Amino acid sequence: MTLKEFYDAIGGSYDDAMYCFKTENRIKKYLQVFSKDNSFQVLQKSLMASDYKEAFICAHSLKGTAKTLCLAKLGGSTANLAELLRHYNGEDYEILLRYVRDDYKLVIAYLQQVE
Repeated sequence: MTLKEFYDAIGGSYDDAMYCFKTENRIKKYLQVFSKDNSFQVLQKSLMASDYKEAFICAHSLKGTAKTLCLAKLGGSTANLAELLRHYNGEDYEILLRYVRDDYKLVIAYLQQVE
């Protein structure tokens, strides 16, 4: 799978990524760093432990990284979850977490197929 095919498959912007990073090698380098980041796993654990402050920090971090890497769909879903958690007061976050989980898993699955 090419990098352009990857971005098309995951709802990202190859053109924006190329504009920001200038070369495919740099994009790939930062995508590999992203794949090793544990923010998503810590986000899930924090929510299970009802640590909403930590969950917000993780969602916000994941949002920023996704948007920096031009992973638009993941950036959008994490932005929605981060905003809910910013001043959390008991709202149901499960649906938003499901969107983040689905988008994150899609990115990781397709990232493994990039040549």
